[in-house]
Amino acid sequence: MITGFIDGTDLRNQDLDTIRRRLDGLRADMRFDNLTFYAKGDTERDRAIYRHVKQMGLTAGVMLQALTTTKTPQNAGSLIGTYSDAKLKDMEREWGKPVTEDWATLDYAADSFVQCLIDQVHGALELCPGMDYVFLEFEGVDFVAPGHLNAWYNRWAKANGRPDAAHVTYTEAVRDHLRRIRRPPSILWSVEYMDMARQMHRRNFLAVESYLRRQNLKLKLGLVYHMYASEAPMFPETVPNADWWLLPWHYWTFELPGTPAEEIADKKALCKELLARWQQDGRTVCPIGDVALGKNGLGHVQEFWDYGVGLGLPAYLGLGLPDPVIGVHWAGVEDSDLVAARALYQRLYQK
Repeated sequence: MITGFIDGTDLRNQDLDTIRRRLDGLRADMRFDNLTFYAKGDTERDRAIYRHVKQMGLTAGVMLQALTTTKTPQNAGSLIGTYSDAKLKDMEREWGKPVTEDWATLDYAADSFVQCLIDQVHGALELCPGMDYVFLEFEGVDFVAPGHLNAWYNRWAKANGRPDAAHVTYTEAVRDHLRRIRRPPSILWSVEYMDMARQMHRRNFLAVESYLRRQNLKLKLGLVYHMYASEAPMFPETVPNADWWLLPWHYWTFELPGTPAEEIADKKALCKELLARWQQDGRTVCPIGDVALGKNGLGHVQEFWDYGVGLGLPAYLGLGLPDPVIGVHWAGVEDSDLVAARALYQRLYQK
């Protein structure tokens, strides 16, 4: 099994010597193969971190949040819309500080987005020549204020002769999925929206593949999506071929406290069914699990690790670094939580 970690945000807040020393210490404690980083910018500091990762004998990956942006006069015409007030409040709670920027989601259906996505991939690969993995994440559509989202969809529907947002339809399979996760229907779950999303995302994925072929780059591409949200019924069948990795994520700590036990059990059962289905369909499935994004979540990490091992899944990545110095500290997370996460991952990633 290929194992590894995805860096959060704290890594770049430390000096390079500390980063190198702590990464070396992490590798000495456990066996893992990969370090993946969220793309932060084209800096010599980031290049130095990547070089050290390769010197450690690890594979290197980059995670691109392809739709996440902030609204500016220059990009105002290429957005689905800005985030809802509810999402901004969630971000403030998670980050532990006020959100002052005007966060927005890029329009992945626009013709201009194809080049925008290629530019993002190109920038990441220039940062670290010899990159092994590029993982693409398209979260943010469900963050958009409902009025903006419906208006955006309606423009597409009118141009393509499809029903508007008030008249979309849902399959029985989707209705059952929504029942199990306790969510009401919304446009993102509709037959009509998913038809559009499959078409436009597939166009974008094929453009990335074509770019890599032109550059003669032989690396692995992957698609990151939430394990049971609206992307789950759609994305696995949208990627162009089985060479793409599927990287579904969920962090059960965010369900706690307050979510009824029956609801958590239903969501877990659904997630396990989906992981098994994607595996049976011949996909390369690499779940992304929690390291220390919150408290009291490590038992759920162990449960899904054990389930993935039982399925024979080929890979697993943990979000965050289990280190109290360079590991990301989300709101409420203390050094002791990262120490506990390190002890767990030492057992999971045994040498």
